[in-house]
Formats: sequence, structure tokens, C-alpha cells
Amino acid sequence: MLVLGEKPPISLEKFMDSCSTWLSDSEYKILQDTSLLPDFEQISKNKVVNRWKNWETCLRNRMTIARARDLNKDATSYIQEERDYFSEIEREAQEAYSANNPLAKEKILDEIFFNVVKKQSEMSPA
Repeated sequence: MLVLGEKPPISLEKFMDSCSTWLSDSEYKILQDTSLLPDFEQISKNKVVNRWKNWETCLRNRMTIARARDLNKDATSYIQEERDYFSEIEREAQEAYSANNPLAKEKILDEIFFNVVKKQSEMSPA
């Protein structure tokens, strides 16, 4: 089991090898195509992947708006199209952005991402 802040129990290579044994070819292809920096131009037919992309876009937009506000810049040209809205992101993005230093900010963002992945793994992928 993954635990935030602890070393993963297996390497990425071993994880992918194990997945290739249990997943169908099409499911394994989806896993291979998953990235922490997704290609937003690529449209997925997978609801879980789409939900993740929509959530991440919303979070990135909120962080962009907060940075732009602090720099007295217009964020409009950097905002990506949002296909869904997640109310909890407003509070989470503000908490992360207002952290005292960059490391604290990254740790908060890591926790936010980890909690969403954990929540998604507990839900039905339908």
C-alpha cells in the first residue's frame, strides 16, 4: 500500500510488470498512457482518466490564478478549459499557495494529489 511520505513498496518497473500480468492489453495501454503531466489535447474514452484530467485542470487553474494575482498579472491566457468543477479545490489551492515556503507548498500539493488518487481508487471506475 502506498503511504504519503514513505518509499513505495515496489519499483515502477516491478509495478508495471505486475500490471501487465493482470490487465487486459487495452487496460495496460491506458495505464502506460497515464502521466502526471497529461496531454490535455488527447481525449480519453476512459471515465476515470477523464475525471482525473478534469480535476487536475481545475487545480492547476486555481494555482495559476493565485500566482497571477500575487504578480499583478492577467491569468486569462494561461487558464485551460474546465469541463467540471470541484468545490474543494478552492480551499486546497489557497492552502497550498499560501504556504510559507516552496517545499511546504509542494508537500501540500503532494498530499492533495495523493488524497484524490486514494479517493479515486476507492470509488467504482464507472
